[in-house]
Amino acid sequence: MLRYGLVVFIALLLCGCEAFGRKDIRMPFDVVSLQYDPYNYSMAELTRNATAACIAKGGTEAVAVDNEINTESVRWAYMNFNCYR
Repeated sequence: MLRYGLVVFIALLLCGCEAFGRKDIRMPFDVVSLQYDPYNYSMAELTRNATAACIAKGGTEAVAVDNEINTESVRWAYMNFNCYR
């Protein structure tokens, strides 16, 4: 009975360490903004171009965050990407 209790205690302790241990949370280190035509664009192409820009800055991945409309032009908008290492 004592062995069973000890095994359960150790198992719970290990699960607790796993659940409350260090989390690997990545923070973006840079932002890439790409100009695009909001009426004719490919999200895959924008993502490829943003990833290439992130790699050039020392990152590994670009994730789309939001887009901005250029108020001075109805033809162009900007897509923002976070760069991660």
